[in-house]
Amino acid sequence: MGIKSIKSITYMNEVWLISGIPASGKTATSKKLAESLNKSVYISADELRTNNEVLPYINTEEEVKEYSEKVIRKQSNLAKSILEKSITPILDEVVGRQELSLYKDYLEGYDLLFVTLNPPFHIVVERDNERSEEEKFDTKSNPLPNPKQWWEHLKQLILTVSDKGLWVDNSKMTIEETVSYILQNKEKCLVK
Repeated sequence: MGIKSIKSITYMNEVWLISGIPASGKTATSKKLAESLNKSVYISADELRTNNEVLPYINTEEEVKEYSEKVIRKQSNLAKSILEKSITPILDEVVGRQELSLYKDYLEGYDLLFVTLNPPFHIVVERDNERSEEEKFDTKSNPLPNPKQWWEHLKQLILTVSDKGLWVDNSKMTIEETVSYILQNKEKCLVK
């Protein structure tokens, strides 16, 4: 078996997972990473939520966990089916310790490359303000009861995995620079 064959086998075993709070740059970075890799596809957790069902009004922490697990399971199953076609999946989601554990369980046997985008919060707020009304997280149209409270919750959530994967302050980087930095530090992304 030649070197090219070995690289192909290794390459098809990778799943990228991009995390960060809303407006940290997950979607743009995931899409640009997918463009940068040979034979890859972006699978958005947000798209799975909005296209397949109406976002439920979540009242309890238990409901949040159940709903999150359902989305992660869908995303992971799609990733596995895509890997069978020799395509590398790029996933994005807001990930804490419990979510990362679920991804690791559902994607057992695959190399999980985990990146958390972590710009300063004031940059996140500026980016959110630049979004269209439908895309904004902190807006009256957000179905969550208190977006500001959820933002704080999500900031704390991602900190539970601050010791995992690659953390990137992308506040002073272009999307291209962010993806280049991620690829240059790929070995730091691998979680076991």
